[in-house]
Amino acid sequence: MGWVVIARAFWYAVWLVLRAYAFTRPSVTIFLGGRYLRRWFLTCTPEQDASGTPGRYLHEWHSPDPDRRLHNHPWEWAYTRVLRGGYTEARSDWDKPARIRVRRVGDRVAFGPSTRHRVAAIAPNTWTLFHAGPKHGRGWGPKGEGYLEWHAPEWRSWGRK
Repeated sequence: MGWVVIARAFWYAVWLVLRAYAFTRPSVTIFLGGRYLRRWFLTCTPEQDASGTPGRYLHEWHSPDPDRRLHNHPWEWAYTRVLRGGYTEARSDWDKPARIRVRRVGDRVAFGPSTRHRVAAIAPNTWTLFHAGPKHGRGWGPKGEGYLEWHAPEWRSWGRK
């Protein structure tokens, strides 16, 4: 029990430092059927991100994924670390059935090009540190529909805050 408390305190301290730094960096608020996610660009600009530059982002979650389908991400590799709060995720590889996972403070969650997932529920005040590698060029896509730009135009019309 003591180790869990120390680990949570560590990730809370990391969150405090990153949040202070993030407020000096560009950010976007993503709306998908309502306020969804705020992203701070820690190591790149929004323009570099759009061109495929790997980056690190601080995410403040406001709601789960609005689409019930599992989807991929456009990066060769990526991982996220839960800094505060937590979430419930449905997750699978391309040809395997989805499994439900609960992600808590300190959890590191990796994504590959064949990983499909959906954030099904968000705990209040959830923040994650997201690391993204180079983009693979196939875009976003829900399982069963290949690689589609299924978030456009919503994801391309981010509101700057």
